[in-house]
Amino acid sequence: MKKLLALVAVLFTATFLFAVTPPTKVTIDGAKHKKPAVEFPHKVHSDQYKCQDCHHTWDGKGTPAKCTTCHTLKGKDKAPKAFIAFHRGNKSRSCVMCHKDLKKAGKKTGPTKCSECHKK
Repeated sequence: MKKLLALVAVLFTATFLFAVTPPTKVTIDGAKHKKPAVEFPHKVHSDQYKCQDCHHTWDGKGTPAKCTTCHTLKGKDKAPKAFIAFHRGNKSRSCVMCHKDLKKAGKKTGPTKCSECHKK
């Protein structure tokens, strides 16, 4: 019985660890329009923030959907268009707005100019 419980505990822990291991980098290209895709340093962000900070509709089960699942070129349902969501949207989730806020606060931040994310 102890061996069975130990096995269940190991499997549960392994499943949990694999379920929450985020990718190192993510290419955001599902909403590209005139600019090249963005190589997003996911691990840098996932080490500092909670998943739900960006994946705000994720219930914590399974793998969160890509941003561009809802934030499409034209927008989907009530979700803002990709451009708005990534550049001017909610300050706590918009890439550019978050970076600008960090910069104003004198903290280390990421890019705020187009060519710094959209590299040719």
